[in-house]
Amino acid sequence: MTPLEQLIQQQVRSSTVTSLSRSAERAGDELAQEILKDKAFRARMRALVQKAYEQTMTDLQTPVKPARKRKAR
Repeated sequence: MTPLEQLIQQQVRSSTVTSLSRSAERAGDELAQEILKDKAFRARMRALVQKAYEQTMTDLQTPVKPARKRKAR
């Protein structure tokens, strides 16, 4: 395979992967929007987010133990 053929093949693969990635992301967004219409699901998600937020705030307010000093060699 010539360098030109390799370059073209790499670019085609890269473009294809990028396009597929964007398509998958759009499909995921559409699915999420559909799922979020379900009030019960939304309530469960809200509870999970609230729990994660509360844990994060607790963690941020918990004193950090000082790192142990390493002996110099």
